[in-house]
Amino acid sequence: MSTAGFTFCMAVQRAQASLRRKLDDKLGTHYGIDFADFVLLDWLASHADSHASLVECAQPLGLARPAVLQRVLALEKIGLVERQSTHAGRRIAIRPAGKTLAHNARETIDWLCGQALTAIEPASIASAAASLRTFANARALTAL
Repeated sequence: MSTAGFTFCMAVQRAQASLRRKLDDKLGTHYGIDFADFVLLDWLASHADSHASLVECAQPLGLARPAVLQRVLALEKIGLVERQSTHAGRRIAIRPAGKTLAHNARETIDWLCGQALTAIEPASIASAAASLRTFANARALTAL
């Protein structure tokens, strides 16, 4: 029995946990949000028309709709997003303050992750990123 799949999966989980813990701390200190909030704001900011349905917002976060709704309500209270009724149904839209915060937080994340990457050989970074993209899109993980 091969343990390569398990070993790789656990390494990804440990890396993600370390990254999320550090980013939650930095983003919380500087911007009052956590990394999952940032992922949602950044996704909305880069979305073609800066708004999406709750179901669409759940995809990049990997969370169920009720969990995403809780995040949206919290972000709405502090003026970063708003819920809208449109001809296409209820939509979540990023507000100008949310776009600004996402832009600034992106710079913080880029700096922090850049510091962490100094521990990895430059030639290995692109290969690791490509491997993780392939892994994330593997049929075994994406097929329902």
